[in-house]
Amino acid sequence: MGEFYITKVVAKGSGKTDSVIDLRPGLNIIQGRSNTGKTCIIKCIDFCFGSKAKPFDESLGYDTIEISLHTGKGNITITRVLGKNQVDVVTDVPGFESGKYDLKPTNKKDPLPILSDLLLDSIGIEGEHFVIKNKNFEKKRLTWRTFLHVLLFHVADIAKEKSIIEPEQATDRTALLSALLYLLFGQDFGEADAQTKKEIRVARKKAVEEYVNRKIQAVTDKRKGLLESLSAFDGVDVEQTMQDIINSLQSTETQISAAVDQSRELLGQILRLQSRAAECDLLKSRYAALRTQYVSDVKRLSFIVNGEVEMGHVPKNQVCPFCDGKLPSRDKKSYIDSAQAELDRITLQMDGLAETEKDLEAEKAEIEAALKELQAKRDSIEAMIENELQPKADALRESLNVTAHSFR
Repeated sequence: MGEFYITKVVAKGSGKTDSVIDLRPGLNIIQGRSNTGKTCIIKCIDFCFGSKAKPFDESLGYDTIEISLHTGKGNITITRVLGKNQVDVVTDVPGFESGKYDLKPTNKKDPLPILSDLLLDSIGIEGEHFVIKNKNFEKKRLTWRTFLHVLLFHVADIAKEKSIIEPEQATDRTALLSALLYLLFGQDFGEADAQTKKEIRVARKKAVEEYVNRKIQAVTDKRKGLLESLSAFDGVDVEQTMQDIINSLQSTETQISAAVDQSRELLGQILRLQSRAAECDLLKSRYAALRTQYVSDVKRLSFIVNGEVEMGHVPKNQVCPFCDGKLPSRDKKSYIDSAQAELDRITLQMDGLAETEKDLEAEKAEIEAALKELQAKRDSIEAMIENELQPKADALRESLNVTAHSFR
């Protein structure tokens, strides 16, 4: 097995760029964020070794997996298409030819070679061997997948509390243990007989007896613990104690309910003030736009007044520049007075707007101060519920359960 390792894993698909992972002898570390395909690599390897589970969905555009192996006897390349129970093999391992291989034995008239036989032979397990598969000592062929999960761990299995080596199915456990015995000592179970079955039955009976004795001992220990717990209540009025705990629990729950109601009321006030603060911000924005308009109007009127003043110093034409005829004299209407009156009106409005903005700023400051105070009160109530009242209620419930359990 020291010379057996995977050199490459490839995912292929029509119109898709090959996705390739190259591996080397020894430790290989593949790192990356979640959902970037690390677990998919293990699934691809397992799929080429005969797993029924697809490593990924065909909608991704990839439909073919290829893995390359280096063994002590030669190199092997296995290619499997999603949905197929056969693989294409290219190998130079002595005694085996390249071509199509079945993943497990079939009843075909002209059966194909079995992939498991090639893989086992490549690590030195030649010929046909049998292992025990159940308590009745029935046998099954040793295959590559009998012990594959010992070599190939899925990330979801590593976090389990139970052994990641021992299979979940009892029948698979027996086969695995038999396979491990063969790998360690080179002894299979092709010649197992009924005498060994009798030994198994004796061992099973002994195991049952030990199990029953452990259960009896557990009951005895529990009884002893209950008696010790009861001794702590000698001379104590248990019913009154339980009633006191219940009363205290009810009082605590009432306080929690009242605190929750108060927190809810404070939240309503906070939301209303936040709405009012948003209105203030909107008005502030509108007032700023109005002030900009007033400034523009002042500049426009100032321009008109200044223009009228300057035009007053320009002499009037009395002769027509075309016919040299005398032009009639006309009195030009002045806009200075009306512009000045409009300017005074806008100036007055700007002064009023400034006062309004000042009042709005004061109101916004009051709202922010009130919000800060309400939020502090609500935070205090929430902290009291979380750190004092709720732990107290939980402790009372636990005390009540312990007391009640001790007297059942």
